[in-house]
Amino acid sequence: MNNSAFNLAREKSEKITSALRDISVLIGERNEQSVTLETGVSIIPGLGCSGDANILVQRANEIEQGIFNVLVLGEFKNGKSTLLNAMLGEEILPSDFLPCTAIITKIVHGNSDEVAIYKSGQDYPDIFSMKDFNEYFKLRDEDEENIAQAGYVERFSKIEYAQIERHNRLCNNGVILIDSPGLKEDAARTKMAHNFLKQSQAIIFVLRADKLLGEDEKEFFECYFQPGQVNNVFIVVSFIDRAKEQGQETVDKVKRRTKNFFEDYYIDREGDFDRDFYDRRVFFVNALGALEVRTRIADKAVLNSSGVLELEEELEKFLASPEKVTATFDSTVELLSLIVSNSREQINQEKLTLDQPLNKLEERRKQAEEQLLELEKDKRDIEQTIFFYRDKIKEKLLDDLIGYTQEIKDTW
Repeated sequence: MNNSAFNLAREKSEKITSALRDISVLIGERNEQSVTLETGVSIIPGLGCSGDANILVQRANEIEQGIFNVLVLGEFKNGKSTLLNAMLGEEILPSDFLPCTAIITKIVHGNSDEVAIYKSGQDYPDIFSMKDFNEYFKLRDEDEENIAQAGYVERFSKIEYAQIERHNRLCNNGVILIDSPGLKEDAARTKMAHNFLKQSQAIIFVLRADKLLGEDEKEFFECYFQPGQVNNVFIVVSFIDRAKEQGQETVDKVKRRTKNFFEDYYIDREGDFDRDFYDRRVFFVNALGALEVRTRIADKAVLNSSGVLELEEELEKFLASPEKVTATFDSTVELLSLIVSNSREQINQEKLTLDQPLNKLEERRKQAEEQLLELEKDKRDIEQTIFFYRDKIKEKLLDDLIGYTQEIKDTW
């Protein structure tokens, strides 16, 4: 990038960060006192959308610091962690994480061998060795009970993300690789992945050849991406080696199904399918084979045919080109559009509330109070029932326990 282009990019960055901070004030915490925006305008702020406001401030800070987030996204067991391990050349990320941990892992440039665990409400991260980190996230007996009852692991509920440092060329120049929890597994994990999608400037969307493009995956892609606006989206179809084991006909079928879905997205300015563009963004890989070559096996032929080298080459070209700057601006505009849309909906909801007659609002308040009183009555009835029959309940439980113990003795 020459000096004039660099200065233009810096000027655009300054304007964007200023706008992001102003909008964050407009939609953030409510305040009765007026504040002065960076543009010099004084307003009384606050729509109460503090979550979106924080995302805008974070994006402004990242643009100023030159941070570029690359999010690896896909359903659980699609091979996201294995792909990142293969690209990094070592087994950093456990590929058998719990399906319900809801943990994001960031890989940043650095030389530390330790893992930093960032938690909500905590100013400083907890520090783990890599061995302890892997051990901590193994499934325990009590975790299985927790998953069955609550749908997630309680001891991981406050974790925002883990951060691992590695000295790798892919993490140069402010690039952060983000391994996300799988989509679809549960609401908490899907919501977390969606939130990081808002904060990312490029996406690696991982599918698997033997379970290609389920309805949820199609629906997700159609919801979040638009035709002709996917320059920063890389599609990786993993487990292509399994298709190869079944013969060339199966491989051709996988590639044909992939093209049939994505050809409407990778288009030129006239709206026609751009084959060259498609080939630079869609890859069929054997990530496990590439990882084994780089960590254990010396057979370079497996690595050369894995598809991982082609993905790395194209990703590095993208990260070293003006396309990276364009992706930063484009993804920021998309983020703003989404948040402004949410803010308009919030404003409309508040207008509807304000437009309602006071007698209507009072009626709704009384209905809510009546429902609360009814719930409180039910609660008292249950407590009284337990109180009056607690001795019988205890006797019944004791009889059941004795009978169960005797049954075990007889069986054994």
